Amino acid sequence: MPSNELQTKLTIPTPSLAFNVVRCGCRFVRKFSSTLQSEQLVLVESADSGIRVLTLNNEKQANCLSLAMIHELHSAIKQVKEVNEIRAVVIRGAGRFFCCGHDLGEFVGDNDSKLPATVFTACANMMIDLANLPVPSIASVGGIAYGTGCQLVATCDMAVAGQSAKFVAAPIRLGLFGSTPGVALVRAIGMRATKELLFTGCTIDADRAYELNLVNHVVSDDHLLEYTLNLAQEVAKNSKPVMEMGKRALHAQISTRRVAVPLGRCGFGLFRHLSSTTQPTHLVLTEAMDAGVHVLTLNNEKRANCLSLAMIRELHAAIKRVKEMPEVRVVVIRGSGRFFSAGHDLKELMQDKGSGKWAEVFSACSNMMVDLAKLRVPSIAAVSGPAHAAGCQLVATCDMAVAGTSATFATPGIKIGLFCSTPAVALIRAIGMRPAKELLFTGRAISATRAYELGLVNRVVPDEQVLDSALELAREVAQHSRPVLIMGKQALNAQASLDIEESYDLATQVMLENLELSDAQKGIQAFLNKEPMPQWTHKKD
Repeated sequence: MPSNELQTKLTIPTPSLAFNVVRCGCRFVRKFSSTLQSEQLVLVESADSGIRVLTLNNEKQANCLSLAMIHELHSAIKQVKEVNEIRAVVIRGAGRFFCCGHDLGEFVGDNDSKLPATVFTACANMMIDLANLPVPSIASVGGIAYGTGCQLVATCDMAVAGQSAKFVAAPIRLGLFGSTPGVALVRAIGMRATKELLFTGCTIDADRAYELNLVNHVVSDDHLLEYTLNLAQEVAKNSKPVMEMGKRALHAQISTRRVAVPLGRCGFGLFRHLSSTTQPTHLVLTEAMDAGVHVLTLNNEKRANCLSLAMIRELHAAIKRVKEMPEVRVVVIRGSGRFFSAGHDLKELMQDKGSGKWAEVFSACSNMMVDLAKLRVPSIAAVSGPAHAAGCQLVATCDMAVAGTSATFATPGIKIGLFCSTPAVALIRAIGMRPAKELLFTGRAISATRAYELGLVNRVVPDEQVLDSALELAREVAQHSRPVLIMGKQALNAQASLDIEESYDLATQVMLENLELSDAQKGIQAFLNKEPMPQWTHKKD
């Protein structure tokens, strides 16, 4: 079921819901139906706090995206780009519908044969401009979102749905495949979920849309607009240029095939009270456990295990050492005391303001994260307490994570005017674009339970069992052949940046190499002979 965290948080005094109607785009009269449209197909309204609300205003025709509606919505979106005070956009539908997709009447009958191409081109251009808006957009979904209406939801950065909302991605049952909705859906919810929606044409309810991350929150129908405006207000209070920079970075980094952490501005831990007292001798403790498991402990609880430059360098050195140890098969990373890591040390960064220290810290952090991601053996984060900003990035960079019930996760840099661009790289790869955007644009902290729902952590256990549970998981992984673990992880990481043909070419080659390993030969023979699994050699030959 949907989390109630934000709902509880947003029972704050509601922002003013009295809108001021402003001038919209041109008025259109529908040419392709016997029914006249209302005077304005898209209402453009301004709420408090720099929020612009766009309402699809043709309930009699289920708010269908006719060519006229598309033109008006596109015009309204372009206006948003030109109004400096706007910091968030809400898109909703009038009445009982969000949007029931294209007006199919425009595609049949005596209409111009070139009209479908005109409609699809206009719609694609509108969706592109919506996706590229400099400020975050939120869909407020009441009623039905069908076909291109579902695409509109997926194109927005976030979405809130009423309990009665329904979603249909494609009219495949009508003989039409949702090719254009698929572009937005893959980016919002991933390939696997998109394929099911497109190939079946099934209708999903709001709760299922929440599970798929198509919507961020599900609320009662009566409170839908109020709730959406509260979320928009929470986003809009942040710096507009920071949000614009962050949104560009998010979109740009998913369009490249090179899987790497670009140099950028990591988020800061928000522990402003942390002092710059003398650091302990060892900022990272290394402990060898049984079964080929190594534990790296961030060891500066007095400063919330912040990733100072010194801490980053020690952690990076420890990762490099582990890389050279043939006996290591799994690495566990944890924080000492009440914290996992609160992110970068804000005081350290501000002490050398204007110097090359910033680039030095961010570059060191990015290089450490890259080497952790490329560590040949699996890594597990054992999270107790806050994992914020670069600390959250560290969790997302590990291959798996176990969290205590009191753990919290946040990318709060937006709240101090600095978008968490580098944490975003790891977050998007771990949990997908849609949930990552909400965390990044709001800076809100989430609980361990919500992190589990989003896939950021694999298990949630009582706080006192975090390390034991992480070690149990580590030993379960470590019992397998080390070269097989290495080959598998390298293949997973490599194919994520390739197209499907290249991915299968790579995976096939890895399977062939894997079969040549003595461990694989012995394991397969034991299975065929119904014998116990052999002791692994953990050797490549």
